[in-house]
Parts: sequence; C-alpha cells; structure tokens
Amino acid sequence: MRIGTSLLPAKRRVDSNFFSTFAAGAHYAGEFLNGRVTGAGVYTNAMGETFDGNFVEGLLDGKAKMSSVLGEAYDGNWERGEYHGEGKLKSRRGDSYDGAWHRGERHGKGFERYSNANQFRQADCFLASSSGPMAPAMCSNAPKYLVTIFF
Repeated sequence: MRIGTSLLPAKRRVDSNFFSTFAAGAHYAGEFLNGRVTGAGVYTNAMGETFDGNFVEGLLDGKAKMSSVLGEAYDGNWERGEYHGEGKLKSRRGDSYDGAWHRGERHGKGFERYSNANQFRQADCFLASSSGPMAPAMCSNAPKYLVTIFF
C-alpha cells in the first residue's frame, strides 16, 4: 500500500506527527519525513480499510495490521506494501491462514483454519513459479494483497 508522497512542498523538511485528509475521505495520522509518509502511522482509505504500522516512503514495511469494515484482517510482517514474512490473514467468512508469506502470497509453512466445524490443516504453500509442489487450491489461489494509493 503506497500513500502519496507529494503532501508537502518539496523543499520543506518536516519530522513530525501530522494528520491529513485526502480526496474521497481517506486520511492519515502519523509521522512524516521530508514531506513523505515515513514512520509510525495509521491510514484509513475511503472504503474504511485501516492500515496501522510502520511506513517507509508511503509503503507499509515491518510489523503492521490491516482491517476492513467487512471483517477481513491481517496482522504480521509487511515488506514494500505487501504481506511478507510471518503473518495471519482472517477472511470475512472467518477462515484464516497463519504462516509464511512472500511478496503478498502464501509461501512456505502455514496453518489453515476453516470457520465451518473448526476444521484445520497444516499447509505447505509454494508460489507457482517455485520448483516445489503446488499446495491445494485454497493455498495456491490465495489472493495477493497490494494496494497502491496516490493522492
């Protein structure tokens, strides 16, 4: 997820907390460095999705959380605006995946839990370009999550 970087004049250096409202009702409260979203902050887009964590040049990077008004949630590591490393994704139906991510996709060891009858399974997920075995459909078809936002 990228937040616009042209929020303040280019020659002005600002190292502070700031609150800003953008087009269509999106808003950000957090730290800026040289007019760019860098540091701890909370961004809420016009659809009500909230991103709470560390931003580097407008992208989530490090430990962060995402939640939507529909009940989807992710809590874990991000790199350059994508799920990356260890994290847990919960769908609006209540299904969840807790495990390894690589560039926004499930990759490696994980644990899937289903909302119906508390069924669960351990999963080994590999990207389609990987030489390893493909995981079952739910794992190999996991949605990639990346939001790019420009103001």
